[in-house]
Amino acid sequence: TTPVMVVPAHARTLPANAMLALDFSRASIRAARAALGVMATPGVMHLVYVHTANEPFPAPPPDPDATYAAGFASFFEAVEHELDPPPGIVFKRVVIQLGDIVSELLAYASVNDVDLIVAGKHGKSMHHRIQLGSVSAGILRSAQCAVVVSGSGETRPGNGSTDAQMSAQTTRGD
Repeated sequence: TTPVMVVPAHARTLPANAMLALDFSRASIRAARAALGVMATPGVMHLVYVHTANEPFPAPPPDPDATYAAGFASFFEAVEHELDPPPGIVFKRVVIQLGDIVSELLAYASVNDVDLIVAGKHGKSMHHRIQLGSVSAGILRSAQCAVVVSGSGETRPGNGSTDAQMSAQTTRGD
């Protein structure tokens, strides 16, 4: 559950333009908290959610209105409230409607000059931890910038604490 930050050899400054690969999970929140603890100010954290073709999502109407565009607004608001960024850090909300998650995230990071990609890791079993198709592994293999990855803090055999206990004990930068 300890966040891990991988930094390329060419990095010389703290990141100020970060991207959270958001899936609205405890793992992505934990990773975002760690990233906020190392970000320079002023800074921007892009909250990027990639909605895959495997999940239900209404097709956009020919003339989208504010209701359609705000479909994820309450989810983003909850994340922003929970993260409570330090002064000088602002959030930018992004929903990418379809695509391969890793490819879309890396493309967004490249186009927006992101210097830190932040992701949660969900694998619970050894099989899931080494699964080649995972988002966090794909980002770690291909990112051209610093990356923070954190687990969810879920209870595992031999780990007596629950996610709720972990959340109550953690602070920004955990």
